[in-house]
Amino acid sequence: MRSFSSKIPMLRVALAFIAGILLCIYTGCLLHTNTGLILATGGLIGLSVAGLFLFNRLPVNRQYSLRLLNGAFIYIAMVCMGYITANYHVQEQRNAYFGNYIRPESLLTVLVTEPPVEKERSVQVIAQVQQVNNADTTFGSNGKILLYISRKDSLVDVHYGDVIMLRASV
Repeated sequence: MRSFSSKIPMLRVALAFIAGILLCIYTGCLLHTNTGLILATGGLIGLSVAGLFLFNRLPVNRQYSLRLLNGAFIYIAMVCMGYITANYHVQEQRNAYFGNYIRPESLLTVLVTEPPVEKERSVQVIAQVQQVNNADTTFGSNGKILLYISRKDSLVDVHYGDVIMLRASV
């Protein structure tokens, strides 16, 4: 009788991909440079593809006896692809990320991207950072920021699409 996981092979491949994403999240995406990422994960994917190619050149009886090795090559490639996908979506590694340019005296220009949510003592606003204005230079940047605006402030009447300039507190 076949096991449940052998009836759904795509589930096993998807779990390997998810494992790569979780590996990136819980290790803090250790490969912070694009060069290191390309060399490490690209090398593993290349070895996996080469292993699969060589595996298919073996006689059928050897392929059957080494089928676990074939599965290992596929899983390693999928874990690496999941890691690359998660690492690609980390904002802090992008050159235009606003956290790279922020100083204590910086002013941020943000665009409200979602309707504000009213809380008991504040208003929650999700905004997209457009610029970081330092004393001497202005940087075009991106990244999302979560703002809590006190009801005592004059900005309580903020709406979707508003542009707000605020002081950065690091």
